[in-house]
Amino acid sequence: VVVRTGDSTELSRWGMTQSPESGYEFVLFDIANPVQYYVESNGVRSPVHRIVVVDLPYVNELTLQYIFPEYTGMPPQTVEDGGDIAVPAGTIVHVRAKTTLPVDFARIRFDDERTILLRKEADGTLVGSMRVLEDGLYQIELPGPDSTTVQGSQQYTIAALDDRPGDGWLDRGH
Repeated sequence: VVVRTGDSTELSRWGMTQSPESGYEFVLFDIANPVQYYVESNGVRSPVHRIVVVDLPYVNELTLQYIFPEYTGMPPQTVEDGGDIAVPAGTIVHVRAKTTLPVDFARIRFDDERTILLRKEADGTLVGSMRVLEDGLYQIELPGPDSTTVQGSQQYTIAALDDRPGDGWLDRGH
């Protein structure tokens, strides 16, 4: 494989290793700039291919505030390093997300494809709310290059704890 990195005019030639699964392979490490490469063997040369490095945003700080149903008698609770949610059904969760790169909006995507828009505050924090009614999964999606959407967080679980007045929630010391 013949590689040229960034604006350099220097070409680097590297041997490829044979792999039973994929033929021949080569791994490029620490790609921080655009790379052009082609493969050459026994006088045959591939077209030139280009790898473009794009810095994508992701959520680096997620804060969740739980507003529990009235019957629990529990005060609101804030979780600074939020993610997975396990709360009584009916709890309202206020989401605050900060990202590595500035973005104008975001959305929460649930495993059933529903979405909730997160709006941008003056300091760049993305905010929104959801009511937990059932178990599921969610992740935060952010705008990417060329009007695409990228996964901005890992996927988190939602557990809607089924407990009602008289079922022992308060009796268990919560």
